[in-house]
Amino acid sequence: MSAQDNWATWTPSTPLDGPYRVYAFVPSNYADTEQAIYYIYHNGRVHDVPVDQSRYLGDWVSLGIFDFTGSTDGYVFLSDVTWETDNTRYIAFDAVAFVTNNVYLPLVIKNYPPPPPMKQQTGIHLGSRQDTWPESKLEKIDGRLPGGVWPRAVVVQSSQLYFLDRHATGQCNIAQARVRLDGLYAYLAEAQRNGVIVIIRITPSPGNFADWEDTGLVHVLDASTTPVGGNYCDGKFGKFRAIDDIATEMHEIYKLNVNQHSWNPAQFFFEPANEPNKEWYSDWEHDEEAQTRLQTPNAWTEMDTYFLSLYNYAKSLDSNIQVLTPPMTQGLYAATQRFISCEPMTVSVSGQSGYAFMSNTFSTKNDGYSWHNYWRQGKETWVSSGNPCPASEHVSQHFPPEVQTTIMDSSKPAFITEADMFSPCQESDNPITDKDSQAVETRQSLWRFVSQERGADYVVAWLLTEYPYSIVEDCHKGGLTNYEEIRWHQAYEDDVEREWFGPWWSGAE
Repeated sequence: MSAQDNWATWTPSTPLDGPYRVYAFVPSNYADTEQAIYYIYHNGRVHDVPVDQSRYLGDWVSLGIFDFTGSTDGYVFLSDVTWETDNTRYIAFDAVAFVTNNVYLPLVIKNYPPPPPMKQQTGIHLGSRQDTWPESKLEKIDGRLPGGVWPRAVVVQSSQLYFLDRHATGQCNIAQARVRLDGLYAYLAEAQRNGVIVIIRITPSPGNFADWEDTGLVHVLDASTTPVGGNYCDGKFGKFRAIDDIATEMHEIYKLNVNQHSWNPAQFFFEPANEPNKEWYSDWEHDEEAQTRLQTPNAWTEMDTYFLSLYNYAKSLDSNIQVLTPPMTQGLYAATQRFISCEPMTVSVSGQSGYAFMSNTFSTKNDGYSWHNYWRQGKETWVSSGNPCPASEHVSQHFPPEVQTTIMDSSKPAFITEADMFSPCQESDNPITDKDSQAVETRQSLWRFVSQERGADYVVAWLLTEYPYSIVEDCHKGGLTNYEEIRWHQAYEDDVEREWFGPWWSGAE
């Protein structure tokens, strides 16, 4: 920006006389210019001080010590002339403080404006563990505790939080839900009372495919209430689940939360499946036809019928049950273009992507929207233009136009239920290769992405902790294993808080 359109002047209420240290407050939102120039007018002179606002997240920045005299004007001036490319950066105008140089800056000024009791847009995915949940890991996300800040939303897996009792005879259908982890449940109960939205991801959610055991059968998703394996006995619910079984799980959890523990029905949602385009099709390793099916409209129309039928069934059990759209894996035909390469990613000759064939699921058959988003450092800014696609890496910008419009125009909430930078296992072209040694850059990237997101109302970071690890396998890049993939994302490694997490989480948005 080389033409001045916006500017601000800060003048002390009374003339200053003597040495004063001048501070500028850089807020958390809309402050990513690297070339803000503050002009300090004092004692008949002017000094210009460049500030890289992108380095600060709700902090006071010292501009230096300057001599002021009561006989001359003293003030600070800032404009939007940064000499950066137009419409690529934001500059923030906030408070300025003039502090006599013989006293320390009061601690309260460091925290002004005071941090909100809750993250206004940011949430946290709690992860999945195989043992008792470590309540100490919840302290920083518990607004009741010193230094704790409530998330705006949390995601928890149903199998982590609840036991599902099944009948021992017949089809072994679900009888009731019970609390599995008392400490975690107590935290979530208090969280939703404090305005935190709880998203319960149904796990397991394997779909209902006829070839669950016989690879000779066609990989077609059954949207009826008939389990393809005949019953759920002997743990077969981990291999297939009809829509009524998923809906009944939601209903039993809903009754437990609301009827027995007085949860607010408006404060929790269900996520019916996790990345079904990947888990139900792309990862169906023993059946190449399943993977091919994802590249045609077939898989997407099947999923649309399955999820609309599931939604209708859940609502027939209780109309207050809230169901989100299922989040899809980016880069597997859901969106219109691939990240990084921006190659078209269509499933029909007319150039449509997978989401375009899920019109029911993404229109009336949901109570809100969810998707996942991973990005590279430097791609956090929301940029609407680019050739051949937007230069930013916000997934919702790659949705079909009709889906974007539906989400943007809807009064329903929209969530990114997994959000983080690409790990080396996912994408090797990320400038940040080690979150620990690049902790400052990591914090900045996380904050900037959340502040720039325009499609989702809430961004849930992946993840709090998953130690000890339930899966250790090759992640197929650079000889790494799933251990490195999990460790990259999590905020806690055993009992150690990662250096990037605390300052980012406790900082104002």
